[in-house]
Amino acid sequence: MRNKEASALVVDNDVKNIRELTKILYNTRLFEMVFQALNYSEAVFILRKRNIHLLLIEILLPGRNGIELLRTIRDSRYNAETIMLYGQPNNYYRNLCISLGASCFFEKTENLNKIGDIATQLILNQKNI
Repeated sequence: MRNKEASALVVDNDVKNIRELTKILYNTRLFEMVFQALNYSEAVFILRKRNIHLLLIEILLPGRNGIELLRTIRDSRYNAETIMLYGQPNNYYRNLCISLGASCFFEKTENLNKIGDIATQLILNQKNI
């Protein structure tokens, strides 16, 4: 895969988290575009309009949450790697997200810079980018 061919979508209702995660993804030098959404509706709108290769989704979103977004993605057979984000360790959510097709579950209590390494692995392992 050549540099800067992939696109990502960061879904979080905290603008500070969105900015930090966007910066981390751009620093990998793999992403041409990193889209941002504050909630389920904005995320679905972007997913319908754009070809997204990687999603970072916070579980706790206002209204319809990140789990519902993950289910929508799975049910629509959208082909993208998905990293689910949660603010603390939680085996229930980890197991649920993985069973719904998430590529990874990341606890935001960990060093967020690790997201860049995880995203790089997922994107470089993807085919047809």
